Amino acid sequence: MRSSDFDETDDADLPRHRPPKSKRSRREVALGAETVDALRRHREAQLLERDFAGDAYEDHDLVFADELGHPIYPTKLTRAFKTHRKAAGVTTGSLHILRHTHATLALTNGVPLHVLAARIGDRAETVLANYAHLLPTSDAETAEQVAALVPVSSPFAKEAQTCMVASVS
Repeated sequence: MRSSDFDETDDADLPRHRPPKSKRSRREVALGAETVDALRRHREAQLLERDFAGDAYEDHDLVFADELGHPIYPTKLTRAFKTHRKAAGVTTGSLHILRHTHATLALTNGVPLHVLAARIGDRAETVLANYAHLLPTSDAETAEQVAALVPVSSPFAKEAQTCMVASVS
């Protein structure tokens, strides 16, 4: 979510969330078991905060909210991320870098381009424009990978060799 996803409101001075900017922005993505567990723990902590705040808590049905249930200001979220990033020993990077890290890890570990594009809400062409340098570039490397998937001793390979010899004769 970008800072521009929020507008200032009236007297309450709380950020207001805007609708997504495109159809691809509204999507479901699968989460790993560890992420689901972390979100459950977060929800439990959130419910404790709500109980502690009592009537002062305003439930806006947000996954991430401040101590009183309001949307978190982008600047506050950025500051918190910077603190955690430094504590983790990561010297540079904005919150948005997590999106790029996700894409990089996915592509370099064999996630198909169209799957990643759907996850991050981009077109495959956009993903290629930004991350093509991460994909295998060598035709020879690709040939070796495919050859390793079909061993020469397999019935399929022997049949293909027979067909090639017959077509040359």
